[in-house]
Amino acid sequence: MNKFSVITVLFAVFISFQLAGSVVAVHIDHGVVIGDHGLKKVDYITQIDSPNHVKIFTAIYVRDNIRQPWDLQLKRTITLTKADKDTLTITTSNPSLIRLAFTDLNAVQYYWLHKYELLQ
Repeated sequence: MNKFSVITVLFAVFISFQLAGSVVAVHIDHGVVIGDHGLKKVDYITQIDSPNHVKIFTAIYVRDNIRQPWDLQLKRTITLTKADKDTLTITTSNPSLIRLAFTDLNAVQYYWLHKYELLQ
């Protein structure tokens, strides 16, 4: 193999690692929160795309009394995006809702500080 072929192969491998790294999101948190005296359950998975962009995928289950099985009420996605230096946008699907939080924190810091408020 000549030098040009080796350099071309190494360049292609380097570029593929760069593209693959930007496509894959990292799961940073998952779990279950039970509330309302055992009648409401929220399953969640949180993934981070960057420090300024966080997605929370939730499934909310309810039941009428403790002895009944869980019924899926709704699935919801919550997205935290840092809009500018002092504003964080919180977008909720199902029901569609957009809120602004005035904070200096990035999306990941805000998530860890207000995690249980966001999951309600």
